[in-house]
Amino acid sequence: MNKPLIEIAYDDREHAEILLKQLTLHTDVHLIRKRLKLGDYQINNWLIERKTLPDLALSLCNGRLFSQIYRLSKSSSNTALITDFFANGSLKRNIFSIESFLLYLVI
Repeated sequence: MNKPLIEIAYDDREHAEILLKQLTLHTDVHLIRKRLKLGDYQINNWLIERKTLPDLALSLCNGRLFSQIYRLSKSSSNTALITDFFANGSLKRNIFSIESFLLYLVI
C-alpha cells in the first residue's frame, strides 16, 4: 500500500539546502519550489516561517520579525514560527552574541 504524498511548498528565496536535501530522502515527501506570499514553507493549511539564529537576530534588530509575525497572524492559515538554532552550525558560532543581544533587549 502506497503512503500518501506529503506536499511541502517552499519559498524560492529560502536558503535551507541541508534541510531540503534531508526532506528529499523521504519517499513520501514531495517538494514544490515556488514563491510564497507569506512564510517559508506551506504544508496543507499551515504556513511556517523559519528563522536561523543570525536571521532571528537581524530580524529583531531591523523590525522585520514583527511585521512578518503580524502578517502571519492575519492569515487564514494555521501559522508557526520555527527557530532553527542548528542551521549551518550557527549555534556554535553565535550563541554568545545572541545571548548578549537578548539580554540587551531585556534590559
